[in-house]
Amino acid sequence: MDESNLLMEWPGAISKEIMVEIAAWQHAIEKDLGKIIIECFAAYRSLLITYDHQQIDEENLEIELLKLQINHKKFRTRKWAVPVCYDESLAPDLAKVCEEKKLSKRKVIKLHTSDLYDIHFYGFLPGFMYLGGLDEKLHHPRKTNPDSSLPAGSVAIGGSQTGIYPTSSPGGWHVVGNTPIKLFDIKIDPPCPFKPGDQIKFKSVSIKEYNKIKKEVESGTYKFQKA
Repeated sequence: MDESNLLMEWPGAISKEIMVEIAAWQHAIEKDLGKIIIECFAAYRSLLITYDHQQIDEENLEIELLKLQINHKKFRTRKWAVPVCYDESLAPDLAKVCEEKKLSKRKVIKLHTSDLYDIHFYGFLPGFMYLGGLDEKLHHPRKTNPDSSLPAGSVAIGGSQTGIYPTSSPGGWHVVGNTPIKLFDIKIDPPCPFKPGDQIKFKSVSIKEYNKIKKEVESGTYKFQKA
């Protein structure tokens, strides 16, 4: 297979509107041109299309793209609930974040679970979602000295963003909770349960609920919940 790339770019600042447009294009390309497309990778203001050059050249691919019927205003995004336990046993940095932000634990959890977060794209690690929408009151500089290893499911805040570490990895964000669900599973197609353009809402759960969901995930009986 002879791989080639075509980059689509959007002008302007990062925004929800651009995110939805990119998601609509990605959906249409994967649906209608799947036989010649190897992969579509979204970013904040671009979409990288990797295609099979043995089947189509760049000029004809551009022609096929112009034929697509894209109506991003009618593109439907899905909303998902992501359970998060903020118990101190799973949130090693929560107390310090509360102290430095001069907010109670209850207030931090309320702020963190109040908004819908837009999934702009995946990157850094397989299954790592770049989310938009963190309340400004929770913006917090990344750690000067990153942790050598964070457990899978760590929910963290770094700068103006929040995110979830899908697998165990080093990390420089402040861990404020943990989710028991899997955000990347190579044994499942697609391996990531949510798509760019979707939205997630964190749902606070007790340690008891967390352990119950974790057992369901391990047994394969857990069903992702709509927000």
